[in-house]
Amino acid sequence: MNEISKLEDILPEEIRKSNSLLSYTIEPLTSAGDNYGSEVQLITLQLQDKSTNRIKETKVVAKRAPESEFIKKLFNTPVTFRKEVKFYQEVLPALRRFQNENGVDDLLTFVPKYYGGRLTLQVHSEEADNDAIFLLENLKVSGFRNEDRLVGFDLETSIVILDCLAKLHGTVLAFKTKKPEEFQKIVMPALEYPFTEIPLNTEAMKKLLDDIINAGIAADSSLAKKSKEIYEKLMKSMKIRYSPPKPNEIFATMCHNDFWVNNIMVKRSGEGSFVQCKVLDFQITQYGSPAKDVFFFLMSSTKRSVKEDHFETLCRHYFNTLMEVLEMFSVDTTSFSYELFLEEIKTVVQEDEFYHLMVMLKPIFASRGEANELKDYDMNNLLSNDVESDLYREQVAYTINKLYARKWI
Repeated sequence: MNEISKLEDILPEEIRKSNSLLSYTIEPLTSAGDNYGSEVQLITLQLQDKSTNRIKETKVVAKRAPESEFIKKLFNTPVTFRKEVKFYQEVLPALRRFQNENGVDDLLTFVPKYYGGRLTLQVHSEEADNDAIFLLENLKVSGFRNEDRLVGFDLETSIVILDCLAKLHGTVLAFKTKKPEEFQKIVMPALEYPFTEIPLNTEAMKKLLDDIINAGIAADSSLAKKSKEIYEKLMKSMKIRYSPPKPNEIFATMCHNDFWVNNIMVKRSGEGSFVQCKVLDFQITQYGSPAKDVFFFLMSSTKRSVKEDHFETLCRHYFNTLMEVLEMFSVDTTSFSYELFLEEIKTVVQEDEFYHLMVMLKPIFASRGEANELKDYDMNNLLSNDVESDLYREQVAYTINKLYARKWI
């Protein structure tokens, strides 16, 4: 996937107004296994200033629909790509207008700058096709980097990331509360649930769940006696994933739904202390409980010591920040309580987050260099055990044991 038709049409106004596009080059921006639902590329633009004729280079990030028909079907690309473009073009500006109306400084600075995009070149179509693309700022130029997915975030970084998450959830929840009609018109279309059909046949589905359980047993043989029970819980959770119930309306907001280490970039000072973060990938957002994102992030993307020693502290910190955000918009918070939020976590785990977390542990903890390129994925290598690492097996066992210990499964 190299050529981009009519690239100049989606360049930001500040570039097109004073420059001519001479040429461009494309290179992959992520390694195999780091992104699954789309192609992420670095575009180097060679521009000529219209007034001085001086030639310069500018780098932007392009997100494009995947080439693989299997991946398009697996991730429902026509829907997910449309959702993400709608988020940047319509939802984000509406949320920022809402902030301004309430005298609230921008809480959403963690969202990367959007330059422009399209779903198709077809005049009368709104379905994302092979020409679907949008452009974002190149965060690496500003010093942002992805954390090591095999290690996860430390406590200090986790706190600031949860602050960003609470600001997203809280702003959307306040918008829903204060402007319900606009919320339904502008935000809800971007929260269309993209996964309504299990993409695996019965045999493949059984193999997927059996492989997860067997990976855990390989690291902890005591799980064998619970294998049938774990299988039934995973199967129930998988079915709920593709047919989710209505969320608890008190908490219901924009759920990122894929809030893990590879969708978060961080920038640190020269001494290594945390500075700020950026949140990526709004393609599978849904109208759901914020507890889904909090649970998934803490269990998938933090260091083991953070999970063991600070899980409750971080949940409490997130909840307190969420309440602070709602109060900025003068939302009545008397119906909320930390105890109810903890119940939300238990509920979402018992619904679909158990399956969501367990199925994602494999790509998160795949050994570097062993994942397939996105274009090469099919059903066979999706279900293959070739990239199972000892770390992955240990994480499966740890996670299942931890969820049992908390009585969440």
